[in-house]
Amino acid sequence: ACSQTQYRVFWADIMKALKMNHTPHECRHTFETQLDSAGANRKCIDLLMGHVSKDTGNRVYNHKTLDELKSTVELIQ
Repeated sequence: ACSQTQYRVFWADIMKALKMNHTPHECRHTFETQLDSAGANRKCIDLLMGHVSKDTGNRVYNHKTLDELKSTVELIQ
């Protein structure tokens, strides 16, 4: 394990090397959303995200595009 300070330094080095500017928290949103969009098992997503409370990831981290919302409505025949 590493301290929060060590982690932040490690993260900053990675972002610099990739010429990107994102926070670890932003990546959690992306990870959750992409797993959900791919149809991953909800329980597995929550375990991977480290959520104790049921559906935290879905409520907080999951973001859908307009195209995804449209496709969902189009499931109704």
